[in-house]
Amino acid sequence: MVKKTTKKSATVKKTTKKSATIKKTSTNKKDSSTTIMILTAVGLVLLIYFGSNVSVDANIEINTPNNIEKLENTFILNGKSYSSETEAMEKLKSLPQTLMSDEERLFIKRYKE
Repeated sequence: MVKKTTKKSATVKKTTKKSATIKKTSTNKKDSSTTIMILTAVGLVLLIYFGSNVSVDANIEINTPNNIEKLENTFILNGKSYSSETEAMEKLKSLPQTLMSDEERLFIKRYKE
């Protein structure tokens, strides 16, 4: 007994093409560029308005007084009192220059033994 064979036909699927839709964004770019231009124009107007109304009076005085004072038995340098100039020199030699004030640095430069 021989079996009867039948061929099945292949199923064919139909594909449907989707139509491509193109979105127009050029109007959005134009709108955003115009809003940026308007904002910059408003910013410039405000800058000019507030800038013209401001007046600055600056009096700058540069004074470099030496804070070196000599009293009877004491020597005061930059608010610190020492018994003599040699003691001040010895203490200032041990300090790094980054911790010294300008007056202390000038004192070390001008000190004569």
